[in-house]
Amino acid sequence: MKRLINVILLGVSTVALASCGDSAKKLLATGSLFGNAPKPPAAAIAAKPDPLARPIQVGWVSARATKCGFFFNPAKLKQQYLAAEAATGLPLDQLNKLSLTYEYSRKSTALKIAKAEGYCSDARAKAIRTDLQRHLAGDYSPTPKVIKVKEQSTNWLSDLGDSAPEKFDAGKILYPND
Repeated sequence: MKRLINVILLGVSTVALASCGDSAKKLLATGSLFGNAPKPPAAAIAAKPDPLARPIQVGWVSARATKCGFFFNPAKLKQQYLAAEAATGLPLDQLNKLSLTYEYSRKSTALKIAKAEGYCSDARAKAIRTDLQRHLAGDYSPTPKVIKVKEQSTNWLSDLGDSAPEKFDAGKILYPND
């Protein structure tokens, strides 16, 4: 009960201070007071890019687009991709490694999906089309991964209890030591 009163008083004082001005709103937020401060999404945390992610992605998309019957030239896509990598100043041995990675990705993906019935669903075809168009336009960056972030409670009163209330048992009150 004492905890509940302290939390309510803290909430009331926070609201009172926050209504005083803009700077108080920035300094005091109920989420930060009760441990529900918004956290940056996982995608916002910068990660070191994988140098082989691009050839894997482009080879993968090429195999998937071929399986689904998209009209494009896979050899020309590979050539354009490698030309774009060469324009960044990569040495020949690195370009060969990217070419081998591309081919491995394309062939292994093609083998994996070769006998998959119903592979080219509407949703999958739309995703493949989006990636293929992006690659044909010269953007060879990997498709960003979608990370679902669990939404946090915005109602600070619901976070007061540590767990669900126990089922009422009169025997525990009348005979606590049993």
